[in-house]
Formats: sequence, C-alpha cells, structure tokens
Amino acid sequence: MIELPAKIKYSKSDKCYLVEFPDLPGCHTYGNTKDEAMEMAAEALSGYLESIDLRKMDIPKSSELKGKDFYYI
Repeated sequence: MIELPAKIKYSKSDKCYLVEFPDLPGCHTYGNTKDEAMEMAAEALSGYLESIDLRKMDIPKSSELKGKDFYYI
C-alpha cells in the first residue's frame, strides 16, 4: 500500500480543513471536519494515483514530512 503525507490544516477564512499533498502537485481537497477531510484526502489520493498509473508515469517517492499538520494517507 502506498502512503503519502498530506498536510491538513483548518482555514479560518474558508471555514474548512484544507488538504494538500506536497509530493503531488495539484492534488488538493477539503472537508468540513477533519474526519471528512481525511476521507476526501484518501479519495483524492486514489484518483491521482490512478491517473498516474493510466498514463504510465512514475509514482513520486514519498517524502518523510512530519509535524502536527501532516498525516499519512
């Protein structure tokens, strides 16, 4: 199973949890709660990786990002 770090942080201005995958340019999503954001992150990651696979591209190597806002999905 592939796990990549996602940065999940609450945005006061957007009033939701924003998700970005630093290793995957353009892979972003959000959720109204942290749990929803994590579910949406898993869905975004799955779609992104499927797209890479269909185009026969290399899957980026997972970086070792750590901190309170990073979660491995």
